[in-house]
Amino acid sequence: MRAYSVSAAVMLFAASVSAYLVAPDTTASPDTIEDCSYWVVVSSSDTCDSIESDWGVTSDQFLTYNPSVGTGCSLITGNSYCVEENFGHGSTITSTIQQTPTGVSTPVPVQTGMISTCNAFYFVKQGDQCGVIATTYGISLDNFYSWNTAVGSTCLGLQYGEYVCVGIAGSTTSPPVTTTTAGNGIATPTPIQPGMVGNCNKFYLVVANDQCGAIASTHGITLANFYRWNAGLTSTCSNLGLGDYVCVNVVGAVPVTSTPAATVTVISSTTYKLPPGPTSTGTTPQCKTWYNVQSGDTCDSIASTYGISRSLLVLWNSNLDTACDNLVATWSVCVSSPVVFPYWSSVGCYADSATARTLSTQYVIANQETVMTVELCQQTCQKAGYKFAGLEYAHQCWCANAIANNGLAASGCSSACPGNTAETCGGSDRINVYRFAADASLGCYVDSTAARTLKTRVTVANAGAIMTPQVCESACERAGYQISGVEYGQECYCDNTINGAAATSGCTMACPGYKGQVCGGSSRINLFTRPQYRYLGCYSDSTMGRTLRNRHSITNEAAVMTIDLCRTACRNDGYVYSGVEFGSQCFCDNTIQKTGVVSTGCSMACPGNKGQGRPRWPSMETIRVLWTLTSDPLVLWIPKDELGLAEDEIAHTRETYNSIRISCDGASLSAQGNLILGGQPPDWRLK
Repeated sequence: MRAYSVSAAVMLFAASVSAYLVAPDTTASPDTIEDCSYWVVVSSSDTCDSIESDWGVTSDQFLTYNPSVGTGCSLITGNSYCVEENFGHGSTITSTIQQTPTGVSTPVPVQTGMISTCNAFYFVKQGDQCGVIATTYGISLDNFYSWNTAVGSTCLGLQYGEYVCVGIAGSTTSPPVTTTTAGNGIATPTPIQPGMVGNCNKFYLVVANDQCGAIASTHGITLANFYRWNAGLTSTCSNLGLGDYVCVNVVGAVPVTSTPAATVTVISSTTYKLPPGPTSTGTTPQCKTWYNVQSGDTCDSIASTYGISRSLLVLWNSNLDTACDNLVATWSVCVSSPVVFPYWSSVGCYADSATARTLSTQYVIANQETVMTVELCQQTCQKAGYKFAGLEYAHQCWCANAIANNGLAASGCSSACPGNTAETCGGSDRINVYRFAADASLGCYVDSTAARTLKTRVTVANAGAIMTPQVCESACERAGYQISGVEYGQECYCDNTINGAAATSGCTMACPGYKGQVCGGSSRINLFTRPQYRYLGCYSDSTMGRTLRNRHSITNEAAVMTIDLCRTACRNDGYVYSGVEFGSQCFCDNTIQKTGVVSTGCSMACPGNKGQGRPRWPSMETIRVLWTLTSDPLVLWIPKDELGLAEDEIAHTRETYNSIRISCDGASLSAQGNLILGGQPPDWRLK
């Protein structure tokens, strides 16, 4: 047996098993940064500006990630270009900072618990696995685990973007030992999955994110045979051992021809990686970065690790409940996505005149003098493709894609809406303006060091290069605040209340992270907020055991109640959860009581908005699922929607889970979020 001695006097940086932190989908330039964690495949219509805008990177960042593009933006159609470094946590290329007892310099960052006498190191990248690393560097898996104790005995603690030890002073390492199983004459590698058959003649080393079905498909065998040849595996593949060898062929077996499973999906001309593990209905397929849930994970720990807010995690994985107690170990969740859900938010009361319109286009609605509400005008403008909606003279509805002329008015928007007198619909030469977007701009405000508009300042790393309103919003949301503000181009402030006054001008400084946006000015701060709610479903309730314990009475509620009205009332009282019952009763609480369970029967229309029996679409809710009861096997039947989420979910499910049947034929959602059935279920038949 040939031995390999490791020098104690020379620091060894082990060669990479993979070229990049995350492998590109197509060809990438050799000078691209090594710790790239997300790629975009360039199309013929892409430019550097469009890529930087779409993925939220600055020109300097994009050039640093991809030196080959040069200052003139030289892109090659079909090639992969980097748009994210080290999962958004900064460069992993660092200098050495300490000496081991052997006098060898240690690179950083290192895996927690690494042995102090290490003199050979390897930088862990996506897809790496303990058994593969150990085999590559001629050390036993037991030694690898003992030198990197935090990795654990199953490799679950291996961290991407950190150095691990692959050699220590005075050690002699050798390739893994192979044994011969009696009776078949085939050399068998170790370690093996317990329960492997004795006549195996082909082996596969299990790596991170492997699944039994995928291994069987890749090696052209049936799943039944895979389980038969590896009898120690459970029927759910839950005990597949990372770093163990499994059997993928036996003496005399006839291989089954198969096509390798797809690894990416293309949605709206953008390539996304498929999840490494199973996902729940409601997880977006438009995901930049996936994470496989591990035992002990919580929503807060996952969100903290990837630098996102908990609400974004729930937005991209809308199956997660409010307590986040339904995370499933080994299943994949999305932790980075360009998906946002736009919603209507108030921009403010504006001056208006017949000669200089604030919003350009008026829509006349039938019986508008008696039926006009804020929601009715918003729905009309949204259906017509506009981003702004405005109400004036109590019953006029105006739409546009930009606010023109005039400016904020100090007062005058006081006319009650005829369709819901609890709402205001502008006034005489005054118009209530609303915007349909993923965040709400509250406008430009005066600020000073002596009297802060938002009381708390948060520090954002590298703010001078990356600051945008969205970066500040995320920082404030993680800190528990609902309102965020950017000032002097790069300063970020947070609060739950606004303490200053609106300014008529002064917010003119470009954001360093995206020059097309404004980040306040000198003693001027741009304020923003995001929606802090989502639809949780229909729950049972009883006077003997309330699901939400606090009743909030609203004046004339039998005539004016809406979901928004109840939610606002509960929020003003300091409660997190709100619920509407019997059409007009509003309840609030900070926890959902265990007496309530998910149920059916939420069908009463809200008196203040007959289109509301649940939140109007689009809202932050999981696509509703209907199961047909007469089919064998069952078909997952979901309604088609205007955003195309159902079609994306169908494509993703069919590509990933061949055994699941799914369709949106004959079912759709109206603009108000009501379910419309256009026929029988897709596989309905009489029994």
